[in-house]
Amino acid sequence: MQQSRKHQKVKIIFFIVFLFIIKLSGFSQSTEFFKTYNLNAKLFNLTEYNNSIYCNGNSMLANPKIFLLKTKSDGSFEDTATYGVDTGYYVLKNFISLPNNKLIILSQYQRSFLSIFKQYLLYIDTGLTKVKDSLYPTINLEFYGNAKNNGNYYFTGGTSYDDNGDSIPKGNFLFLKTDSEFNIISRKSIGTINSDYPWGLINGYNNNLLFFGFTAYNESKDAWYLINADTSGQVIGQYLYGNLSNYNDEGIKSISLGYDSSYFLTGIMYQYESQGNYYSSSAVIKTDRQFNVLFTKNIGVPTTGLTVSKIISISDGNQAVLNQRTPLTYEANIYSQVTKFNNDGDILWWRNYMQGDTTQYIRYRAWDMIETSDKGLAFCGSAIDTINVGPDMEAWLVKTDSLGCDGLQSCNDTALVINVTQVPDTICKNDTAWIPVTFKGRSAPYSIYANNTLVLDSIYYPNTLPLWIDTLMPYVPLNTGMQQIIVKIKDPWGWQQSDTVQTYVKNCHQGFASETFYKYKIEIYPNPATTEVHVRIRGVLNGEYTVTLYDMQGKPVQKIITSAPEATLDISQLPQGIYTIRVLGNNMVRSERVVKK
Repeated sequence: MQQSRKHQKVKIIFFIVFLFIIKLSGFSQSTEFFKTYNLNAKLFNLTEYNNSIYCNGNSMLANPKIFLLKTKSDGSFEDTATYGVDTGYYVLKNFISLPNNKLIILSQYQRSFLSIFKQYLLYIDTGLTKVKDSLYPTINLEFYGNAKNNGNYYFTGGTSYDDNGDSIPKGNFLFLKTDSEFNIISRKSIGTINSDYPWGLINGYNNNLLFFGFTAYNESKDAWYLINADTSGQVIGQYLYGNLSNYNDEGIKSISLGYDSSYFLTGIMYQYESQGNYYSSSAVIKTDRQFNVLFTKNIGVPTTGLTVSKIISISDGNQAVLNQRTPLTYEANIYSQVTKFNNDGDILWWRNYMQGDTTQYIRYRAWDMIETSDKGLAFCGSAIDTINVGPDMEAWLVKTDSLGCDGLQSCNDTALVINVTQVPDTICKNDTAWIPVTFKGRSAPYSIYANNTLVLDSIYYPNTLPLWIDTLMPYVPLNTGMQQIIVKIKDPWGWQQSDTVQTYVKNCHQGFASETFYKYKIEIYPNPATTEVHVRIRGVLNGEYTVTLYDMQGKPVQKIITSAPEATLDISQLPQGIYTIRVLGNNMVRSERVVKK
């Protein structure tokens, strides 16, 4: 009995140590959740304060007002409140954190769609109690962002007035400077006065302010537009980005600062038109401190109805961008996506966030994202999912770990897997053979080993964001005869997986008289297939061989052991996707990917 208890203690200690190792490895660093709240509200901005998450938005009731949701760090509900000077339309922008447990919500207010809009600042404490509010007297100004610099606050938005308060024919960028109590110090109109439209501002390097959005620079094409100004509103430089021969939808939506003294600009770039639909890509432009372009990269396959919401700098030195993607048409399915990449634009990982099947009516739209104190990510928005949520809109809040895993499904398909997709029948001794492999995991960069020798290093996801990464692995055999190749993949978190194949190695420079040559030819057809896949062996068989079908996660789903020259796999009941067929027998090996349609 005592020995049994000792064994139990050893098991418990081992289990605790195992959990501790897993936590250190990065897979459970932070609380994860995927929450929808039956509140009939949209969430537009969020902030973290004293282990709580605050989200502001709009109530979707008949008489809408400002809506605020407070949750604990694990997403459990704490409280809600509604605010406003009157029922009307409040366009929520962002939070301003103040000392002494105070928050400010920045908003635009219209009593009706036809009325003029004003600026509304709401002060609350962390218990959601209103401290005071302020309705700015100046009309027809739009608030779209703020920054704090040396004790002053700076705001931007759209304005229809010049510096003298006179009406201008086209929109311009607003420069508004206030003191710490939000009393106006100065107000200016900056930009080209050419249908300029701002999205926000940030603190740049050299104690300057960056105002960003778009401008209709030639009345028919929009350009990404950036203004560099000092804290007095004096414009230092103006810059246009994007493909200026095409329509650059929405302009610069967000900017972050790189850890190598650079800027990352993100937004939408028009790609092409097909059958009346306009296809665009989420784009990232990196510039130096002088705003010279270092690279431009499109992220993901072009689609319709694409929106970029936010880009942020992560404390580990990388960047993360939040998108809304629509795989079909603008009125169909919408899901949100986060892509993390390094300062060179190499993609570390990407995740799609939704609950349910994209063949159904589904809308998961996220508008704001932050890095949390435990090094995870949090973003908020709204959800309509006719299967899992219901026909009405619900508030949506997601919290992930540093790998983007939300605890629901966003990492279910990212287990580390590697497959050798096709092995040559024969390869030559001391020559480089290029062997195709496919793999996936939770985070790049990946390293590939062949028989414990590093053959590929620093492999990242392509910008088209496929689930699997396809590449060619170099392998140099040093001996002749049937040989086993162990192909191993490792990720930055210390996890690894392997695949083992066999091939015949011959001495190509000495002829074949002294060697037994590979006698078989293996045919796998049709490809793509719908109901059946055939494996045919041409040559004299010597005993049984095995045909194994693997799914996209590397799990065997069907196996046939036979000595017949032809084997048939029934795939009629399998879901569509990419599978791997491996044929293995006496002096016989072959792997090939097959598409089920």
